[in-house]
Amino acid sequence: MFIITFFKKNGQTRRDGFRFPHLHPSSTLCHTDSLKKIISRVKKEMRPAGQLRWFIEMQHDTISGNIWKGWNQWFEFKLSDGAKVNSFRVASTWELNGQLHNLTVVNMRYRGLGRIEQQLQCNTDGENLIPFTTTETLKNWAYDTTLYQTCTGQGNTPARCLALALRANSWTAHHARGARTSFFDFQFRPIALFAAFPEKQGNFRALTEANPGDRLLSQLDEEWFPLTASFTTSKMKYRMLVSTAKPLTVYECRNRWKEMDIFLRKKISDELGFIQYNAMPAVGMNWDFWRPEYTYKHAIDSFLPELERLAGAGVKMVVTHNSCWINGRSVKNKWDGTEHIDFIPNSANPCQVYDWVPLPSVEKPWREMYSKMNSLDMSYYVWVTGMSVKDAGFTSRVGTAPRHWALNSPGGTPNETYGEHLLKHNILDSTFSHEFTKSLLGTRKNYGFNGIWGDAFHHLYMNQLDWANGTGNSMQRSWWEYLAMLSRDSIGFISESTSFPGLNCSIETDSMLYDWWYFQYTQYWFRNGHHKHYTSRQLSELLFKIMSNKGWVFTDLLEYGTAYPYTHPDSIIENFSQYAKMYNSALAYMDQPYILPDGAGIIWQNQKQGTDVVIFSYQPIKLAVKAKDIITGKETDIMPPFTVAIAPRSLIQKMNIRTDF
Repeated sequence: MFIITFFKKNGQTRRDGFRFPHLHPSSTLCHTDSLKKIISRVKKEMRPAGQLRWFIEMQHDTISGNIWKGWNQWFEFKLSDGAKVNSFRVASTWELNGQLHNLTVVNMRYRGLGRIEQQLQCNTDGENLIPFTTTETLKNWAYDTTLYQTCTGQGNTPARCLALALRANSWTAHHARGARTSFFDFQFRPIALFAAFPEKQGNFRALTEANPGDRLLSQLDEEWFPLTASFTTSKMKYRMLVSTAKPLTVYECRNRWKEMDIFLRKKISDELGFIQYNAMPAVGMNWDFWRPEYTYKHAIDSFLPELERLAGAGVKMVVTHNSCWINGRSVKNKWDGTEHIDFIPNSANPCQVYDWVPLPSVEKPWREMYSKMNSLDMSYYVWVTGMSVKDAGFTSRVGTAPRHWALNSPGGTPNETYGEHLLKHNILDSTFSHEFTKSLLGTRKNYGFNGIWGDAFHHLYMNQLDWANGTGNSMQRSWWEYLAMLSRDSIGFISESTSFPGLNCSIETDSMLYDWWYFQYTQYWFRNGHHKHYTSRQLSELLFKIMSNKGWVFTDLLEYGTAYPYTHPDSIIENFSQYAKMYNSALAYMDQPYILPDGAGIIWQNQKQGTDVVIFSYQPIKLAVKAKDIITGKETDIMPPFTVAIAPRSLIQKMNIRTDF
């Protein structure tokens, strides 16, 4: 028997900011007593719904020489009496060794509760003490304090009540796999590791959680499709690696996570035809000016002389937020940045780029800037979002007919989250996708850029449905295919949150100072002055650790809302230039990583070529062979902290790194 039950408010299904329903936690749905209560409430309404078939096949994958054994499962359903649905959900619980205590879960997610790597702890009754969830945990505009008050009045702990209140008020209840929550689930104990993932990137959503008081690790999986009476789901794969010789250390488990990430990233990219680009030394530009002397032309004119200095610091990428020169409002009002014009309701505003027309005074400087970046081997990433203003030029070219735009509920409004004057993009509509592509590629041809930075990618790309055309279909898979197409045309992609495949950006978590092991393929951008929460030394150490895991850390060159002065990256992050040169030199080796047994450093090798490896040190390391400093070439067998060296490949075996299980 398969039952779906939702949180309800005033007798209505409780929904998040994008109209997705909130379900009870899987730990509740999978509990016998809870099921009996649910069935008793709906017993009179229950009737046969059709046929459901559950398929299971034993399978395995060989990953970095180790055999991960397990099974695949999928479902097939046929509904009766004319019923149709547009999603299939599986509520389950998975815990190695059948309990939560001391189970470590890993999820490279955006926001949420708990760390990226969280070891769960329980009381003597087996109830979880530390919250872990991959759902949105910001108090949104609809935050309902009565939920918290009701919960605390029922004898529950404040920690549990707060976690459940945040859960029920989350902006997005269940995130897209690979876009705000991990593409693959991962957990480990000293005896074994467990992973679960779909066979390909698609219309998949997931939620992993263990709230205070829970006895089980809840897992919710969803697949979305056009409204239908019959469907065969994609395969979900469940894999386990057991250590038979001796217990796994935490560093060995982290190595296996890295291997899983690399394996799946390649597999998923190959299926999509997606070109995965590397994280590179970068700087950020958050251009958002109002005062007359801060014109957009002045911004670019003043930025041009900075490029030589940045190139000398090893910078390979400039990422922008709010590219204000593509400004529909300014073009519409024939404003060239010479006076202050406040936001006009129902008109193009500076955050909507889809008129694709730069201000006249900026056309020549933009081309000069891009040409200069090209000559300096620097990539330029522009800001893109997933909605357009009703009366913007781009919108009129697409047409305002509902079929061209996303709609998340059959009886809803075009944009129930950000305001009805903003229309959400419908990549499934051929008219929209044609005009979007024409405008995007036209802008690149006429002015120039190398990639896009997807603002609110998790919301505005991944959370959209096609109810405007009556299908209720998800746009996730189509957007992944679109981004893959762009990547084949040498246009890279960075997500504001997470992107699998692609590059991550703002992983909003307080645990990055501890969980940097997992930040590969991440351009960690401290926007709007957020770097001020850390010292320059802390930022420097974080940069080194994240770059050693094939990621990067960077800040804005300008104070938010100002046009000058520019700051040099070294003045914010100690050793930025030195580390950039190290990273640029080491990148060719960084194919297969091995964290040292004591966590003192990490070794990377290129499995396809060369006889050398590159090693990054976090602590002083006594090497078993001679190595050469990657910058000076000086030979040594003792590495100081925060240095990088080249060594013979035999170092992997001589440092006692266990690779076979």
